[in-house]
Amino acid sequence: MKCEKRFRKFHHNISLKQSRVDRIASAVSALRKFVSEDSSDDDGEPGIADVLNDFFLQGSYAMGTAVRPANEDEEYDVDVMLALALATDGEDLPSGEQVLLWLQRRLEGNPDYEGKTSVGHRCVRIDFAGEFHLDVVAAIPKKGKGTSLWIPDADGGWQETDPKGLMRWFADCGSGRDGKLERTVMYLKWWRSIHDIEIKSVVLTALLGDHAHQGKSDAEALVATMESLDRWLGRRDDKPRVNHPTVGCDMAENWTQDEYEEFRDEFHEATVISRDALDEEDEEESVALWREVFGEQFPKHVPREDGKSRDKKAAIPTEADVDDLRTALKQDLVGASASAGSVYVASGSRRRAVPTRPWRGDA
Repeated sequence: MKCEKRFRKFHHNISLKQSRVDRIASAVSALRKFVSEDSSDDDGEPGIADVLNDFFLQGSYAMGTAVRPANEDEEYDVDVMLALALATDGEDLPSGEQVLLWLQRRLEGNPDYEGKTSVGHRCVRIDFAGEFHLDVVAAIPKKGKGTSLWIPDADGGWQETDPKGLMRWFADCGSGRDGKLERTVMYLKWWRSIHDIEIKSVVLTALLGDHAHQGKSDAEALVATMESLDRWLGRRDDKPRVNHPTVGCDMAENWTQDEYEEFRDEFHEATVISRDALDEEDEEESVALWREVFGEQFPKHVPREDGKSRDKKAAIPTEADVDDLRTALKQDLVGASASAGSVYVASGSRRRAVPTRPWRGDA
């Protein structure tokens, strides 16, 4: 069964609470203000504002696919990109390590961030009391390559990426689908989290975007997309490349063969159960199957929708609503300036025999 009312409630259950969005928005706004005002010191070291070309969000928040942590005690991250004019034509790029250490020094100059920062391979992390963190990525625009950027890599050098290009591509994949692709990604990110499946969000998002299918309901679009991806995975014994849609780098480079095989096999099982859930005509049995995939946050009972229901706000939006919501979220998180927008199986569930893949070995 399509269980449309339950899917509305499920979407509501796994979405970030407004109180959390508000706290993130406040933190991002404060960061934006600081970096736009951080000018050079008396010792001549440039401030962030002196070399700042752009400030924007990337990742789940920017694409409308953020889900709350499955464990309420877990932190969650927000990715902030700083495009910095640190090199000109003909100049060698500074080392990524040097840039990150400089960025950390500048951030630590803010009393609100002092003692809260740490340097990672690609970013400086600002931790907010175990609640969430901002990952501030230092990037250098790549000359003559549109929105492509150089970002630090794990070896202290640089690698090419294009977060704005990725976001545009994902928006095109979801065009005309009334937000169903965004919700499909959210549902499967939740499935990944509660079943402890190792796959990065950006890799999962790219795979689902490549296999996005239409459907009159969330359940139909979800299952069609899952079945398409499942067939593709079933023809690949070895870990595949997952190419960035605009720069071509392998976004799954650090995904191990064992992690890939676990994902492929678990995804196949989830796909078969989801198809059974959709085709099942008995409501109670269908719900039990959906809960086997998505756990206890998929509602067992039909939510009230009597006008006073707290679930009314979780109604599935139209495509226009999705655009409005995405725009509002970006404004909440990064402010109104143009530079910001330039962009656990359910208890009692049973293990079931899953059919083998008849297509394995197909071209």
